[in-house]
Amino acid sequence: MKIYPHHFNAESDLIESLLNHDSSIIYSSSKIDSLLDEFAGELILLKSIPPGIDKTDCDPEEEIRLIEKLLYVNSSPHP
Repeated sequence: MKIYPHHFNAESDLIESLLNHDSSIIYSSSKIDSLLDEFAGELILLKSIPPGIDKTDCDPEEEIRLIEKLLYVNSSPHP
């Protein structure tokens, strides 16, 4: 039995599937590309931590407690 490599090529199958759909996919594809570009720009900003800030000096549990406290304080008025 001969196995043809293109039968198991997921990328080729995806491209073929996309080409068989209408042009609205092309529009949404360009919209997705635009969103991905914007997201990549935000990631670059996140990666550029200024010197002097220790990124290991982070306590997620303490941050969660602070956020919960702020949410409680800023919720409805308390007696």
